[in-house]
Amino acid sequence: SRFEVYPCRGQFFTVSGFYKYFDTPIERYMQVTSESQIYYKNANFGTILGAEMEYRVNLGAILNKDSSRFLNNLTLFSNLSLMKSEVNVKGINDAVPETRPMQGQAPYLVNAGVSYIDNILDFSFSAMVNRVGHKIYLVGNDILPNRWENARTVVDLQLTKTLLKKRLE
Repeated sequence: SRFEVYPCRGQFFTVSGFYKYFDTPIERYMQVTSESQIYYKNANFGTILGAEMEYRVNLGAILNKDSSRFLNNLTLFSNLSLMKSEVNVKGINDAVPETRPMQGQAPYLVNAGVSYIDNILDFSFSAMVNRVGHKIYLVGNDILPNRWENARTVVDLQLTKTLLKKRLE
């Protein structure tokens, strides 16, 4: 289900909830032999229950500052997803628990940023941050535990300027 609000042009606020069922999802496993190998195997089934919130707002419109060119050109945006995943592996390997988080599925994802677009001076700037929660990278077994990928944060900065009568950027 989803709730959406569009207060002004180019602005929105949404909240949604979701549930996904996976029939025999494919996962990446470790195999222990003379050399460690990676192979793929199907779990019995998997589920993901989640919620998402997203918004994009223009600061000039919110603060009613029509005379402020700076605020009218400034936009904030963000997206947050929270998820709980689970796969059933009953009977696949009796030495490990029957359920666990789905391989490759992070429990949260955050994107946030700010952008400034100035059409008079022909330049724009944006700063964005992305964070992904920890997740199982390789499914373990009764000898080796699961290998986890740590949570990570990425920052992206971009500056654009148009030159030569908008023929070069």
